[in-house]
Amino acid sequence: MRDARSHLNLKGGHWLVLQVFVLLSLNVIGAPAEDGCSKLFTISPQGKEISVPPQYILDGGLQIPVVSDVHGNLEGLFRAVADLQVRNKRRYPIVFITGDLAFYPYLNRLTPEQMAREFLGQNDFGVPQYFETDQMYRRFYSGDQSFRSLVAKFYFVRGNHDDTNLLRKLNELHSREVVGLDTHGVLNYLTDGSLIRLKWEGQTKSVQIASYGGISGESRPKAFAREPGLAFDEDAGIELLTEISKNPEDRPAVLLTHQGLENMPSGHSAIDAFCELVAPQVHICGHGHREAGPVLSGPTRSYELRDLGRDRRPNLDEGRVLMLNIRQDGRAEVVKP
Repeated sequence: MRDARSHLNLKGGHWLVLQVFVLLSLNVIGAPAEDGCSKLFTISPQGKEISVPPQYILDGGLQIPVVSDVHGNLEGLFRAVADLQVRNKRRYPIVFITGDLAFYPYLNRLTPEQMAREFLGQNDFGVPQYFETDQMYRRFYSGDQSFRSLVAKFYFVRGNHDDTNLLRKLNELHSREVVGLDTHGVLNYLTDGSLIRLKWEGQTKSVQIASYGGISGESRPKAFAREPGLAFDEDAGIELLTEISKNPEDRPAVLLTHQGLENMPSGHSAIDAFCELVAPQVHICGHGHREAGPVLSGPTRSYELRDLGRDRRPNLDEGRVLMLNIRQDGRAEVVKP
C-alpha cells in the first residue's frame, strides 16, 4: 500500500476514521486496560525526514549511537546512551537500533514461554514496564541540562524478536516511512524498505538512511514455521532498490539491517546481494550477538554489533555500541564510542 490515502481518495477526517477502523480490526488499538500498554502505545506516522536541531551538530557533523538486539532491556539502553553522553560531553538526539528491540506493546498475546524467549527474562525493567507507566520515561527524560538527561529518539528496524504481525501491518499502512509508537515520541519504527533523509542547518549534502528489517526464513526454519512474518518483506525491498536506481547519485550513506552478511555470525547471502545493490558507505547489522567487521565490499564497510546484553548498565567497550559519524559533506563513518 504505497499511498493508501491517495489511492482511496480520502482526506482529513475520513482518512483518520479509516485508519482507526483498520487498527481496531487488527486489535492494534483500543485494547482493554488490563493489557497494560494502551496508555502509552500510539501510532503516529512521521514521514520520511528527520530534522536535527543545530545544537547537536558538533565538530562539523552529527554523531549517532547504534545498538542492536536490545531484547526488551530499555533501562540498559537508556542508561547506555546517558553514559555515552556523560563520557563524551555531548547529547545524542538520534539512536539507531538494528533490530530485536522486542517491541511487544500488548503482552496478553504472549505465553510465559514467549515472554521468556522474547525478553530474555528482562520484562521487569524493559519494554513492558515502559508501556505500563511513565516512570522510566520520567527517570531518563528529566528535562534538565545535565548529560544524564536524554533527548534521544530511538529508531529501530524489525528483527525476528519483535511483534512481527503488528510491524508488518504497519509496513502496509505506512509504507516505507517512520512510524512513532509511543505518546512521548521516543520509540520509532523504520518500516521495511525505508529511505529516510537526515537534515540539519548548514549541511552541504543531505544524507539518506536505508533500512531493511527481518531475516531470511531459511536461516531459522523452526522460527519461520512458527512465525512466517519474521522473513524479509521482499516487496518493500524491491521498492527501495527501485527508488535508489532512479537516482544513483543520491545513494543512501547508511544501510541498517537486522541480519548480517553471509560470512558474519548468523548472516545470510541475501544481505550480501542487497548490500551490493544499495552500495552504502556504511552497513550496520546485528542478529548474531557477536561483534564482526569492518568487512569491506566495494564502497561499503559492514559492521555487526553484539547484543546489548542483560545488564542495566551495559559495558560501552565490548562491541555493544557503535558510533556513526555523519559529516556535513554527507560522508558516513564509524568511530569509537
